[in-house]
Amino acid sequence: RLKLEGSEAALRELTASMKAMREEKEGKDEAIERLTQQVADLDEEVQDLTERKARMRDQFENERSELSGVLTVFRKERKKELAAREMVLREEMEGMEEGADELREMLAECEEELREETARAHQLELSLHDANAELAESR
Repeated sequence: RLKLEGSEAALRELTASMKAMREEKEGKDEAIERLTQQVADLDEEVQDLTERKARMRDQFENERSELSGVLTVFRKERKKELAAREMVLREEMEGMEEGADELREMLAECEEELREETARAHQLELSLHDANAELAESR
């Protein structure tokens, strides 16, 4: 009977030990499930972030390309505008040069007329001097 009691006690101990091991295993299984779900959630978040990064990169490239196109058009328009302004300034300079040439010609004509008038005035002065001398002699 002692053996039987010892066997029953050992059996109860084994049963309690197995029950504790089963509970521990269930706890570990639950922890593994939670961790597995967290890993799956993190994988999904990483995938979402990777897709978002790709979309943002595509958007950036599209905007950069669009801005590059706008800048190219702006540069062409600016170049045309500057060329037009340069042409207007060149025409104005040519007009000013022509005006300056006309003024030089007019100045040369005026200087020539002044020389002629000065020569006539000098001639008249000499004639007046001669007339005064004759008048003085005739007195």
